[in-house]
Amino acid sequence: MRRTNILFLSISVALLSLFSCVDKSNETKKSDSSVPVKWKIAIVPTLDCLPFLIADDSGLFQKNGVAQKIHFFTSLADVDTALLGNSIAIAVTDVTRMERLRNYHVSLEKLFPLDTHWQLIANANSRINAMSQLGDKIIGVGSKSASEKLLKDALKSQHLSAEAYPVQVDDEFVRLRMLENKSLDAAMLTEPQATRAKTNGHIKIYDSKEHGNSLSFVVVKSDFVKSEKDKDDVRKIVETYNEACDSLNSRGFGHYKELLKSKYMLNDHQISKLPKANYKKINTSSLL
Repeated sequence: MRRTNILFLSISVALLSLFSCVDKSNETKKSDSSVPVKWKIAIVPTLDCLPFLIADDSGLFQKNGVAQKIHFFTSLADVDTALLGNSIAIAVTDVTRMERLRNYHVSLEKLFPLDTHWQLIANANSRINAMSQLGDKIIGVGSKSASEKLLKDALKSQHLSAEAYPVQVDDEFVRLRMLENKSLDAAMLTEPQATRAKTNGHIKIYDSKEHGNSLSFVVVKSDFVKSEKDKDDVRKIVETYNEACDSLNSRGFGHYKELLKSKYMLNDHQISKLPKANYKKINTSSLL
Protein backbone atom coordinates (compact mmCIF):
# COMPACT_ATOMS: atom_id res chain seq x y z
CA MET A 1 0.00 0.00 0.00
CA ARG A 2 2.84 2.38 0.87
CA ARG A 3 4.49 1.80 -2.53
CA THR A 4 1.13 2.39 -4.29
CA ASN A 5 0.78 5.71 -2.44
CA ILE A 6 4.31 6.68 -3.49
CA LEU A 7 3.57 5.84 -7.14
CA PHE A 8 0.39 7.95 -7.05
CA LEU A 9 2.29 10.77 -5.35
CA SER A 10 5.08 10.66 -7.97
CA ILE A 11 2.54 10.89 -10.82
CA SER A 12 0.81 13.85 -9.13
CA VAL A 13 4.12 15.66 -8.65
CA ALA A 14 5.07 15.05 -12.30
CA LEU A 15 1.77 16.56 -13.48
CA LEU A 16 2.18 19.60 -11.21
CA SER A 17 5.71 20.13 -12.49
CA LEU A 18 4.59 19.79 -16.12
CA PHE A 19 1.89 22.44 -15.77
CA SER A 20 4.31 24.68 -13.88
CA CYS A 21 6.93 24.40 -16.65
CA VAL A 22 4.40 25.25 -19.37
CA ASP A 23 3.37 28.44 -17.60
CA LYS A 24 6.96 29.58 -17.02
CA SER A 25 7.97 28.74 -20.58
CA ASN A 26 5.29 31.07 -21.96
CA GLU A 27 6.34 33.82 -19.58
CA THR A 28 10.01 33.47 -20.57
CA LYS A 29 9.22 33.71 -24.27
CA LYS A 30 7.45 37.01 -23.70
CA SER A 31 10.41 38.36 -21.74
CA ASP A 32 12.91 37.21 -24.37
CA SER A 33 11.07 38.96 -27.20
CA SER A 34 10.74 42.25 -25.36
CA VAL A 35 14.15 42.44 -23.65
CA PRO A 36 16.98 41.44 -26.04
CA VAL A 37 19.79 41.48 -23.47
CA LYS A 38 22.86 39.29 -23.27
CA TRP A 39 23.13 38.80 -19.52
CA LYS A 40 20.10 36.76 -18.54
CA ILE A 41 20.36 35.48 -14.97
CA ALA A 42 18.44 32.40 -13.75
CA ILE A 43 17.63 32.30 -10.04
CA VAL A 44 15.32 30.40 -7.67
CA PRO A 45 13.38 31.40 -4.52
CA THR A 46 16.20 30.94 -2.00
CA LEU A 47 17.63 33.64 0.24
CA ASP A 48 20.98 33.34 -1.55
CA CYS A 49 19.29 34.70 -4.67
CA LEU A 50 17.59 37.64 -2.93
CA PRO A 51 20.48 40.07 -3.66
CA PHE A 52 19.89 39.57 -7.40
CA LEU A 53 16.22 40.50 -6.97
CA ILE A 54 17.12 43.53 -4.85
CA ALA A 55 19.71 44.71 -7.37
CA ASP A 56 17.15 44.38 -10.14
CA ASP A 57 14.23 45.93 -8.24
CA SER A 58 16.23 48.90 -6.90
CA GLY A 59 17.92 49.76 -10.20
CA LEU A 60 21.46 48.90 -9.05
CA PHE A 61 22.22 46.99 -12.25
CA GLN A 62 21.14 49.95 -14.34
CA LYS A 63 23.16 52.35 -12.16
CA ASN A 64 26.26 50.21 -12.71
CA GLY A 65 25.78 50.05 -16.47
CA VAL A 66 24.74 46.39 -16.68
CA ALA A 67 22.03 45.36 -19.13
CA GLN A 68 20.55 42.20 -17.63
CA LYS A 69 17.29 40.30 -17.20
CA ILE A 70 16.35 38.21 -14.18
CA HIS A 71 14.56 34.92 -14.85
CA PHE A 72 12.85 33.67 -11.69
CA PHE A 73 12.30 29.90 -11.67
CA THR A 74 10.73 27.87 -8.87
CA SER A 75 13.07 24.90 -9.21
CA LEU A 76 16.70 24.17 -10.02
CA ALA A 77 15.47 21.58 -12.50
CA ASP A 78 13.95 24.41 -14.55
CA VAL A 79 17.26 26.29 -14.32
CA ASP A 80 18.98 23.18 -15.74
CA THR A 81 16.57 23.19 -18.68
CA ALA A 82 17.25 26.87 -19.29
CA LEU A 83 21.01 26.31 -19.19
CA LEU A 84 20.68 23.57 -21.80
CA GLY A 85 19.34 26.26 -24.13
CA ASN A 86 21.20 29.25 -25.49
CA SER A 87 19.70 32.19 -23.63
CA ILE A 88 20.71 31.97 -19.95
CA ALA A 89 24.22 33.27 -19.26
CA ILE A 90 24.45 33.21 -15.45
CA ALA A 91 22.64 30.92 -13.04
CA VAL A 92 22.49 29.45 -9.56
CA THR A 93 23.12 25.71 -9.38
CA ASP A 94 24.76 23.07 -7.19
CA VAL A 95 27.79 20.84 -7.60
CA THR A 96 25.77 17.72 -8.46
CA ARG A 97 23.80 19.51 -11.16
CA MET A 98 26.98 21.04 -12.58
CA GLU A 99 28.46 17.60 -13.14
CA ARG A 100 25.28 16.40 -14.81
CA LEU A 101 25.15 19.44 -17.10
CA ARG A 102 28.76 18.83 -18.12
CA ASN A 103 27.68 15.40 -19.33
CA TYR A 104 25.39 17.27 -21.71
CA HIS A 105 28.36 19.37 -22.89
CA VAL A 106 27.26 22.51 -21.04
CA SER A 107 30.48 24.31 -20.07
CA LEU A 108 30.12 26.23 -16.81
CA GLU A 109 32.58 28.26 -14.77
CA LYS A 110 32.09 28.88 -11.05
CA LEU A 111 31.86 32.56 -10.17
CA PHE A 112 31.37 32.27 -6.42
CA PRO A 113 29.98 29.87 -3.80
CA LEU A 114 26.69 30.40 -2.00
CA ASP A 115 25.99 29.76 1.66
CA THR A 116 23.06 27.47 0.87
CA HIS A 117 22.33 24.76 3.41
CA TRP A 118 19.47 22.27 3.46
CA GLN A 119 17.30 21.37 6.40
CA LEU A 120 15.20 18.23 6.67
CA ILE A 121 11.87 19.31 8.12
CA ALA A 122 9.40 16.74 9.46
CA ASN A 123 5.66 17.33 9.38
CA ALA A 124 4.43 18.05 12.90
CA ASN A 125 1.64 15.51 12.55
CA SER A 126 4.04 12.69 11.63
CA ARG A 127 5.44 12.57 15.20
CA ILE A 128 8.99 12.42 13.85
CA ASN A 129 11.62 14.01 16.09
CA ALA A 130 14.80 12.39 14.72
CA MET A 131 16.16 10.94 11.50
CA SER A 132 16.13 7.47 13.04
CA GLN A 133 12.31 7.58 12.84
CA LEU A 134 12.18 7.97 9.04
CA GLY A 135 11.60 4.28 8.31
CA ASP A 136 8.59 3.81 5.98
CA LYS A 137 8.26 7.62 5.62
CA ILE A 138 7.91 9.68 2.42
CA ILE A 139 10.52 12.45 2.03
CA GLY A 140 10.38 15.19 -0.60
CA VAL A 141 13.67 16.25 -2.23
CA GLY A 142 14.91 17.83 -5.45
CA SER A 143 15.88 15.37 -8.18
CA LYS A 144 19.52 14.80 -9.18
CA SER A 145 20.63 17.48 -6.74
CA ALA A 146 23.16 18.06 -4.00
CA SER A 147 20.32 17.97 -1.48
CA GLU A 148 19.30 14.51 -2.72
CA LYS A 149 22.87 13.26 -2.23
CA LEU A 150 23.01 14.79 1.24
CA LEU A 151 19.75 13.10 2.17
CA LYS A 152 20.89 9.68 0.90
CA ASP A 153 24.20 9.98 2.78
CA ALA A 154 22.41 11.03 5.97
CA LEU A 155 19.93 8.14 5.72
CA LYS A 156 22.77 5.62 5.30
CA SER A 157 24.09 6.59 8.72
CA GLN A 158 20.77 5.72 10.39
CA HIS A 159 19.51 2.37 11.65
CA LEU A 160 15.98 2.62 10.29
CA SER A 161 13.23 0.17 11.19
CA ALA A 162 12.18 0.10 7.51
CA GLU A 163 13.17 1.66 4.19
CA ALA A 164 12.65 5.42 3.79
CA TYR A 165 11.08 6.65 0.55
CA PRO A 166 12.59 9.80 -1.00
CA VAL A 167 10.37 11.18 -3.79
CA GLN A 168 11.44 13.80 -6.30
CA VAL A 169 9.63 17.13 -5.92
CA ASP A 170 11.64 19.78 -7.75
CA ASP A 171 9.46 22.86 -7.29
CA GLU A 172 10.43 24.63 -4.05
CA PHE A 173 6.90 25.89 -3.36
CA VAL A 174 5.20 22.58 -4.27
CA ARG A 175 7.54 20.66 -1.93
CA LEU A 176 6.72 23.05 0.91
CA ARG A 177 2.97 22.85 0.26
CA MET A 178 3.10 19.05 0.17
CA LEU A 179 4.83 19.02 3.55
CA GLU A 180 2.27 21.40 5.01
CA ASN A 181 -0.75 19.49 3.66
CA LYS A 182 0.60 16.14 4.96
CA SER A 183 1.34 14.66 1.52
CA LEU A 184 4.95 14.30 2.72
CA ASP A 185 6.21 13.11 6.09
CA ALA A 186 9.34 15.25 5.69
CA ALA A 187 11.03 17.47 3.11
CA MET A 188 14.48 18.85 2.33
CA LEU A 189 14.13 22.63 2.35
CA THR A 190 16.46 25.61 2.25
CA GLU A 191 15.80 29.16 3.39
CA PRO A 192 13.32 30.80 3.48
CA GLN A 193 11.04 27.78 2.96
CA ALA A 194 12.56 26.09 6.03
CA THR A 195 11.72 29.06 8.26
CA ARG A 196 8.18 29.20 6.91
CA ALA A 197 7.72 25.51 7.72
CA LYS A 198 9.18 25.88 11.22
CA THR A 199 7.00 28.90 12.05
CA ASN A 200 4.02 26.70 11.17
CA GLY A 201 5.09 24.15 13.77
CA HIS A 202 7.05 21.65 11.66
CA ILE A 203 10.27 20.23 13.08
CA LYS A 204 13.89 20.40 11.90
CA ILE A 205 15.63 17.04 12.26
CA TYR A 206 18.74 17.60 10.12
CA ASP A 207 20.77 20.58 8.93
CA SER A 208 23.56 20.19 6.36
CA LYS A 209 25.25 23.29 7.82
CA GLU A 210 26.15 21.25 10.90
CA HIS A 211 28.17 18.98 8.60
CA GLY A 212 30.05 21.78 6.83
CA ASN A 213 28.37 21.33 3.46
CA SER A 214 28.09 24.33 1.14
CA LEU A 215 27.53 22.92 -2.32
CA SER A 216 25.78 25.68 -4.29
CA PHE A 217 27.32 28.18 -6.70
CA VAL A 218 26.62 31.02 -9.07
CA VAL A 219 28.00 29.99 -12.46
CA VAL A 220 28.47 31.52 -15.89
CA LYS A 221 28.27 29.67 -19.20
CA SER A 222 31.69 29.72 -20.84
CA ASP A 223 30.16 30.52 -24.24
CA PHE A 224 29.16 33.95 -22.95
CA VAL A 225 32.65 34.99 -21.82
CA LYS A 226 34.72 35.51 -24.97
CA SER A 227 36.25 38.95 -24.55
CA GLU A 228 37.65 41.29 -21.94
CA LYS A 229 34.43 43.29 -22.14
CA ASP A 230 32.46 40.14 -21.29
CA LYS A 231 34.70 39.55 -18.27
CA ASP A 232 34.25 43.17 -17.22
CA ASP A 233 30.47 42.81 -17.48
CA VAL A 234 30.56 39.71 -15.27
CA ARG A 235 32.64 41.58 -12.68
CA LYS A 236 30.10 44.42 -12.71
CA ILE A 237 27.29 41.93 -12.15
CA VAL A 238 29.08 40.42 -9.14
CA GLU A 239 29.96 43.88 -7.80
CA THR A 240 26.29 44.80 -8.04
CA TYR A 241 25.39 41.60 -6.17
CA ASN A 242 27.89 42.73 -3.50
CA GLU A 243 26.15 46.11 -3.20
CA ALA A 244 22.82 44.41 -2.64
CA CYS A 245 24.44 42.13 -0.03
CA ASP A 246 25.82 45.16 1.81
CA SER A 247 22.35 46.69 1.87
CA LEU A 248 20.82 43.47 3.20
CA ASN A 249 23.46 43.12 5.91
CA SER A 250 22.94 46.68 7.14
CA ARG A 251 19.15 46.98 6.72
CA GLY A 252 17.99 43.43 7.34
CA PHE A 253 15.25 41.41 5.67
CA GLY A 254 12.50 43.63 7.08
CA HIS A 255 13.52 46.45 4.77
CA TYR A 256 12.78 44.22 1.77
CA LYS A 257 9.61 42.59 3.05
CA GLU A 258 7.58 43.51 -0.04
CA LEU A 259 9.95 41.50 -2.24
CA LEU A 260 9.91 38.65 0.26
CA LYS A 261 6.11 38.67 0.24
CA SER A 262 5.67 38.86 -3.53
CA LYS A 263 8.47 36.49 -4.61
CA TYR A 264 8.85 34.16 -1.63
CA MET A 265 5.23 34.03 -0.41
CA LEU A 266 6.15 34.95 3.18
CA ASN A 267 4.10 36.90 5.71
CA ASP A 268 5.31 39.49 8.24
CA HIS A 269 5.71 36.95 11.05
CA GLN A 270 7.75 34.56 8.89
CA ILE A 271 9.98 37.42 7.69
CA SER A 272 10.65 38.41 11.31
CA LYS A 273 11.82 34.85 12.05
CA LEU A 274 14.35 34.60 9.20
CA PRO A 275 17.98 34.11 10.31
CA LYS A 276 19.98 37.33 10.55
CA ALA A 277 21.29 38.47 7.17
CA ASN A 278 24.99 37.65 6.84
CA TYR A 279 26.07 37.88 3.21
CA LYS A 280 29.77 37.59 2.37
CA LYS A 281 31.29 40.02 -0.12
CA ILE A 282 32.71 38.36 -3.24
CA ASN A 283 36.27 39.18 -4.28
CA THR A 284 35.85 40.26 -7.91
CA SER A 285 39.58 40.61 -8.62
CA SER A 286 39.96 36.82 -8.82
CA LEU A 287 36.98 36.22 -11.12
CA LEU A 288 37.58 34.60 -14.52
